[in-house]
Amino acid sequence: MVIDEETVTESLHSLDVVIAPDLLARVRRDGRRRLLRRRSLVAASAVAAGSAAVPVTLALRASGAADVIGAASRGGSRATLSELYAPPPAPGSRCTEGGSSAAAPTAYPELLLLPPGQAVTSAVVRAGTSRCRAPHIALTLLRADSDVVTAGVVVAGPNAPSADEDGFGPGSDPVGDTGSLPILGVAGTEFTADGHTDAFWTEPDGGQWHAQVRGLSQQDAVALLDQLTLDSHAGTATIPPDAARGWTIAPAAVDERAGTEGTVMSEWVDGSGHTVELNVTAGPSRVDQEAASARLDATLVTVAGQPGVLLADARTATLIWAPAHDVEADITVNDGTGTEVEQLAASLALAPPSDPRFATG
Repeated sequence: MVIDEETVTESLHSLDVVIAPDLLARVRRDGRRRLLRRRSLVAASAVAAGSAAVPVTLALRASGAADVIGAASRGGSRATLSELYAPPPAPGSRCTEGGSSAAAPTAYPELLLLPPGQAVTSAVVRAGTSRCRAPHIALTLLRADSDVVTAGVVVAGPNAPSADEDGFGPGSDPVGDTGSLPILGVAGTEFTADGHTDAFWTEPDGGQWHAQVRGLSQQDAVALLDQLTLDSHAGTATIPPDAARGWTIAPAAVDERAGTEGTVMSEWVDGSGHTVELNVTAGPSRVDQEAASARLDATLVTVAGQPGVLLADARTATLIWAPAHDVEADITVNDGTGTEVEQLAASLALAPPSDPRFATG
């Protein structure tokens, strides 16, 4: 029997116990943003020569269509393991796990977004760590029809977790089709469900790579990955111009810092009776990567002039955007609409650390 994240969430809410807010947040987030876990994939995309260093989500909205950007192939000698851009996780690491503890609002004043004048059910400040450092992202590709993302690719490495380390190991019972197609001439492992493929492989130099491909079959996803040129020393994945035709290549993103990071998780009920969940996290924007890897329908939007991506299905609407430098937020309205969640996001404002709402939850 397959139990989806909505069923899990409803079951947790039905229990007559206090559920840690960060547990519910992880369940919700893993369902809506399953492949690009916010704290387990991080990046610097390979950028085509001459591309503007602005988020591709803004570039697509400005052009009204997917741009065709050719990228020159880049060669490079194979690195030894000690020369990799960053080393892979230690064998057997459980990279989907981590820990967190309560933190004072004064520790993260830049994350204290709340709806002005709105009572909240909870507003919790946490400091968290992960078992594995978030991997470098070497390439992000998007294909869009106007503002609607139809396909995407995110390639992480050479320090990406292996399939086992990323939660696809024995006992995980992944939904969909499992493949063993070779990638770039080496053994590969693929997991495909609902048009979304996770591909894992290890290069001869020891670099570990993980690609997420949305909108293509498993075979077509691997065929595209076979066109890449990897440089494990520089941390790049490049694609020849012919293969890049029809794709937009996202600009470079900043690698995430190692160590403890702050997150503020809030929840309230809006005027329509809908439950609203807000997570604000310290770290560089991953809007392009979220748009490229989302499992739900993804639409490119702007919030107060900043790029964002709207994810929606019949039950929820989620908006992910970067409200400030080195800050990313996601807000979800259960049983709400895209318009509603965009309006809520635009209405948020920083609250002072002394705001009594941060004492709740």
